[in-house]
Parts: sequence; structure tokens; C-alpha cells
Amino acid sequence: MPGDVSIINLCGADREESSVVFDTDEPLESLQKRLRDAGFSDARITDEAWGRMLEVTDPQGESVWVNERMKDAYGYRVVD
Repeated sequence: MPGDVSIINLCGADREESSVVFDTDEPLESLQKRLRDAGFSDARITDEAWGRMLEVTDPQGESVWVNERMKDAYGYRVVD
């Protein structure tokens, strides 16, 4: 899978926390089905204002997020 530039958002918080979010060109429904077939029954798709994401819990109990790659800029400016 080719790599792209990602945006990192730093903001104040009450506790230290970090997360990793993946992007995919694969339709989220296809990924959700593959995850559920592999035993990850909590894989769920959420439609956010900026696009869609899938969240699933890994074997250690941590959330893993996969964003569907944006197909339109939703008001953002695209820089090449």
C-alpha cells in the first residue's frame, strides 16, 4: 500500500494518550466483513462530518481506527 502524508492533530487533554489511525481505499463495508469473519464482531462503521471511519477492538482491548480515504475535500483545501 503506498504511503501518503498524514495530518497530526495536537491538542490539550486531561491525560496523556496517543492513537494510530489508518487510512484505506478499500470500502469500509468490505473491511468490516473481513474483520467480522475473522472474529472481530465489534467492527463498526461511523459516518462523521469529515467522512467515514471503522472502529474495532484489538486483542489487547485497544481501539483501532481506519478512516475511509476522502473522495471529496469536504471544504478542506487539497495541497499536492
